[in-house]
Parts: sequence; structure tokens; C-alpha cells
Amino acid sequence: MNITITGMRLDDHSIPVPVGLSELINRAGAWSILEIPPLSEYRREIKRVDGRLVTELIYVGDAS
Repeated sequence: MNITITGMRLDDHSIPVPVGLSELINRAGAWSILEIPPLSEYRREIKRVDGRLVTELIYVGDAS
């Protein structure tokens, strides 16, 4: 299944859709009905850095 992203919003702000985003997500297989298990060995934090939202994954699992 191929889906075309035509618009994005974050709160009340419209965000332009970058060229190639639909193709990138379609190729990555992001449109799936299969549930993706959480990353139990990582802590996920969403931060605002220089006016951008960044998802940071921090490894907290066993380092041995």
C-alpha cells in the first residue's frame, strides 16, 4: 500500500511536507497493521532544539 502525505500539522501550525517524504515512509514500510514492539532498552525523549522537535533515543540497557 502506498500513501501520499499531503499535509502535516503540529498543534495549530501547518508544516510543509518535504519533497520525497511519502516515498521515504512508504519504502521504510511504515504503513503496516503489525504492531511494533517498544524499544525496551531505550528511553525516548522529545526535545525542542534550535526551534526543531528532535526525538532522542538514549540507551539504558545492559552495556555488557
